[in-house]
Amino acid sequence: MRWYHFNSDDKCWQESPNLPVINRAFLYGDGFFDTMLLIQGAPCFWDYHKARIQTTLSYLSLELQTDLDQMIRKLHRIINFVQPGDGRLRLSFYRDGEGKYMPESNRAECVAIIEPHETEVFPSSPLQKLGISELTLPSGEFGNHKTIGKHLQIKVALESQNESFDDLVLFNEQSHVVETISSNIFLVKEGRVYTPPLRSGALAGVVRQVLIDNIAVECNEDLTSDDLYSATEIFTTNSIMGIKSWYVRDECEMTQAKRELETVRALQLNSVRDFQGS
Repeated sequence: MRWYHFNSDDKCWQESPNLPVINRAFLYGDGFFDTMLLIQGAPCFWDYHKARIQTTLSYLSLELQTDLDQMIRKLHRIINFVQPGDGRLRLSFYRDGEGKYMPESNRAECVAIIEPHETEVFPSSPLQKLGISELTLPSGEFGNHKTIGKHLQIKVALESQNESFDDLVLFNEQSHVVETISSNIFLVKEGRVYTPPLRSGALAGVVRQVLIDNIAVECNEDLTSDDLYSATEIFTTNSIMGIKSWYVRDECEMTQAKRELETVRALQLNSVRDFQGS
């Protein structure tokens, strides 16, 4: 694992094995992160990740001092030198400066963490058992962003471990399906694909948006437990793990998930070629 900090004054990345912990990210969770897969050192779906980063910067009133494309291009050159194969990249953005709850600056700092990806990129997965969490997520726009504080998801992950489930579905306070611990969820009913709307509190996932843009996905309808239990197929999407198939009560089909996995794999490779060629 390698850590880099972007020096906004010198417009360059600096390797930082010993980052100071006394910052607003540590003290207040004042920031967000974005994680992406690297293939041959290049980020997958960079344009989607960039759009999401820009949206969250605006939402949190953070001001980045450098163009995102310039930042990632400079980081890509470092990645090709130190770790040219497949990997994962986490970009963490946090508010610089002092202040308590009222910040004294809106300037954004960025830290990159690069580590190898040990498993096959977007592998086919067996059908796994999905449980229902006793905890709920709040609906609304806040959940659309990958803010640093993920205490609720960690509690749900511990709940999943204690209950011996592979993952858990989270509902919001209106009893609508939202997502799983770290993935967006999709249901197939009568041949149509559904995913919870962003107003439910779901994360604005990158692979979620890739599927919405490239296949027919219903993304404006609130989904309930009845929809979950009656689905002929359930699958989840995640930028690192890809697409996984699940069942809640009875074992489901995997046809749609396999089809979309091939779609995303092809689009993923195209996005890498586009990045490398631009």
